[in-house]
Amino acid sequence: LGWGHLGMTLWAHEYTSEALLCFAQAQRLSPNEVRWPYFQGIILVSDDRKAATAAFSTAVTCDPGQPQPWVKLCEILLETDQLDEASIALNRLLELAPNNAQAYLLAAILADRQGRLDRAIEHGRRSLELAPDHARVISLLARLLNRNQHRDEAAALNARLRNSATLHDGWPDALFEEMSSFRLDPYWSAYKAKRLIERGDDQHGLSLLRTLVNQFPNA
Repeated sequence: LGWGHLGMTLWAHEYTSEALLCFAQAQRLSPNEVRWPYFQGIILVSDDRKAATAAFSTAVTCDPGQPQPWVKLCEILLETDQLDEASIALNRLLELAPNNAQAYLLAAILADRQGRLDRAIEHGRRSLELAPDHARVISLLARLLNRNQHRDEAAALNARLRNSATLHDGWPDALFEEMSSFRLDPYWSAYKAKRLIERGDDQHGLSLLRTLVNQFPNA
């Protein structure tokens, strides 16, 4: 795991090009480890979507039962208009994680892109049931409902967005959070705790803050 851990340390401190080289070497040495292609995909997604798609496709073959790589694969397939492939990946994701709010959000986006507005609303409602305080879910469902003439319900959701103090827009990602744990400065740890609390994970956010205070009492 030496190359992989070096890559996580470099990436956590924002040396992304160097981290990418380390993850590629780690993948060559441990081709069945899901983290190395997964991390490559996240780094590549902003500049080389084709390579990122290939990386996420490799990640899901490394650990087919791990939902998070399927989430990232679905996202990039939707972003690159590969709707048939996205549909296949989403079906697999929903089989693995039938109570995953992010999966239902992606399913709503796919159904909308396919022209199935009623189905998109159905998926959006299910996502909202599972993540009632997620800003992206509320925003998407409000737009879908408005287009389907459900004006009052859409207005109520938009009102929640305008009073957004209790809302969050992040999703849990245990793989990415493992990488971010390699960054040890107190300000980064405080930011991670803030993000956890914002998305409703008070238990882990407060635990991280307590650890931070114990480690850095004068920070």
